[in-house]
Amino acid sequence: MKGFWPVLFVLMASHAVAAPEKEAAAPRLHTIERDLAEVSKPSTLAAGDTLAVFAFVLGQLPERVQVLPTENYYYFRFVHNGVP
Repeated sequence: MKGFWPVLFVLMASHAVAAPEKEAAAPRLHTIERDLAEVSKPSTLAAGDTLAVFAFVLGQLPERVQVLPTENYYYFRFVHNGVP
């Protein structure tokens, strides 16, 4: 038991320093009913008004987003009066 405590301490310290593992999340389920409901509902967004669309997009985003390094663009999509 003489070498037990130093080994236990090293194991515990290395575990505490290690980066936390991300929890696996269940996949998001997309249904045709939800898609049909989305494309069939009327929209009040003024799609011709660039500032209104910009305000809509920014208002729908979470406080922090992740911009991927592909081209430094943030891709999004929405449906307006049945048109993606």
